[in-house]
Amino acid sequence: MNEEFDEIDATVDSSVDFVYTGQAPVALLILCVSTFFGAAFILIKNAYLIREMSAVNDAIDYFNGVMNAYLIPNHPLGFHWPYLIEIVASLTAAFGAARLLKIKKIGYTIYVIGTVTYCTNFLVVVLIIYYLTGIMPLFYAFIYIAVPIAFLIMYSTFKRYLH
Repeated sequence: MNEEFDEIDATVDSSVDFVYTGQAPVALLILCVSTFFGAAFILIKNAYLIREMSAVNDAIDYFNGVMNAYLIPNHPLGFHWPYLIEIVASLTAAFGAARLLKIKKIGYTIYVIGTVTYCTNFLVVVLIIYYLTGIMPLFYAFIYIAVPIAFLIMYSTFKRYLH
């Protein structure tokens, strides 16, 4: 009777071993595709905002005295810098996700750099808004920061597959 259990244990132990096939897990594929959609959305959103910035410039002129501390006067970028940084950071994260699809460890590092840059940029903008208006957009900040951090945590679970 004991020999039968030993045989069953040997069968179960051999079937539980992790056999890496070299392909990206489906969940990692879904995360990467979601990252591509997110980067595309940010690119479209920020391109639209930069294009429409002339209408927003009137509102920014209202804060002109305070804004001069943060803007280079008469500089062509003006208040576009947060949008441009956000575009570069999200494209960096998308490039990292593309490398992650190929199971490359460098992809994770690139994704982390893009995500940290994205979150830091947004926090700086929130602090500038708080300084200028006295209003802290907490819910907006939470949503804007929570999604990239959640993706970073989910990507971290796949580090064992990377080489």
